Amino acid sequence: MAPKKESRTWNMKSVERDERMMLEEEIDALKNIIEDQNEQLQAAESRENAQIKKHDDSIKEITENYKKEMDNLRTQIKEEKEKCEILKSNSADPDGLKYNDVLKQRIAIDAQKKELDSIKSKAEEDEKKHQETVRDILNTNDADKMEISCLKTEVEKKHEELNALLAKYEKFVDKLKDKLECPVCLDIPRSGPISVCPNGHFVCNKCKVNSCPTCRESMGTGKSLLAVTIIENIDHKCKFTVCQE
Repeated sequence: MAPKKESRTWNMKSVERDERMMLEEEIDALKNIIEDQNEQLQAAESRENAQIKKHDDSIKEITENYKKEMDNLRTQIKEEKEKCEILKSNSADPDGLKYNDVLKQRIAIDAQKKELDSIKSKAEEDEKKHQETVRDILNTNDADKMEISCLKTEVEKKHEELNALLAKYEKFVDKLKDKLECPVCLDIPRSGPISVCPNGHFVCNKCKVNSCPTCRESMGTGKSLLAVTIIENIDHKCKFTVCQE
């Protein structure tokens, strides 16, 4: 009966070791995914900041040009109004300008009015283009913000998955430590060999006696290679009392 029990114990330990290795591989893979997504998120934020700065500069330049054109247009309109007032006052004076001169000035005024209308139309068209440019910039910023928000959500989801895997891993390691704990001194051995009874119970070398402290079976000379592999790959508390590591 003892060899069968030892075989079952060995199989259980082998399954636990394989499960632990799979958990470590999943955690490493998930960490790599999160690192890649963090890099993508940082790159997207950098692109968005650069694009926003470029758009802001473009808006500023367009606005300044528009203001200059409007100022020039107001100045021209003011000058034309002053000329019209002068012409009106001269036309009202019988001793003033001659009819032909007045007619020429009116023709010139009509031409200037047409030019002013053309300038106004161009200014209105430029303003419309400016508004469309601003609208496109805002739409682009909204799309970038949406992409960054999706990336953040995905990273948070991956963090949650990683935390769940870490919790599962820590629970698994705690379970292994509980199985490896010496039933006499309640310490986890730091190095091999580790003695094991026919029923699979462990005991450290300093506490080993002729019989198993757990089941009272004869200890014999059995050693557990699996237990040694586990204790070599788990964290141990510092053996010094004052140390907190």
